[in-house]
Amino acid sequence: MTMTIYGMAITLLPILLTFVIASCQSGLGSNKSPISTLQNDTWSIMSISTFLLRVDLLYLFILLFFSILRFAIVLLINSYLINVIGLMNFILLSHYRTPTQLFLEKILQRLPSVYINNPNIIQGGTFLKPLANNTLTFQNGLFVLSIYMVLLFCFSWFVINKRQQI
Repeated sequence: MTMTIYGMAITLLPILLTFVIASCQSGLGSNKSPISTLQNDTWSIMSISTFLLRVDLLYLFILLFFSILRFAIVLLINSYLINVIGLMNFILLSHYRTPTQLFLEKILQRLPSVYINNPNIIQGGTFLKPLANNTLTFQNGLFVLSIYMVLLFCFSWFVINKRQQI
């Protein structure tokens, strides 16, 4: 678990350092600038500070999810190569689409890998192409990632307790 926290710190530190340096050089700009969003076929306006807060919060949840997933994989299989391959496959799964998505469209909002591309989730798609599934929202992303994190945490706790009893 210490290595997981250490890995998260190593991941977040360069991001924060880059943000501080870029802010000092170029400034932050106006945090009231509008961003248009599309949710349930309705256009609305969101400030850039709200947008960035949502993007950062969703990225934090994704980072926590992958950290807990990595910890669970390491508990099951003590191989770093399989760990990396498993995580990479999970990330690549978020970009994989099949021509026939009837079944996938029904369960899409329940898959945690879908929320990796979170700026499009928060905006409701791109300017020219809205999301195919209206249930992919910021709130659903936080909820789905939270549920998966709790399940993975409980699974990891169960495995650790079983190993201690043996």
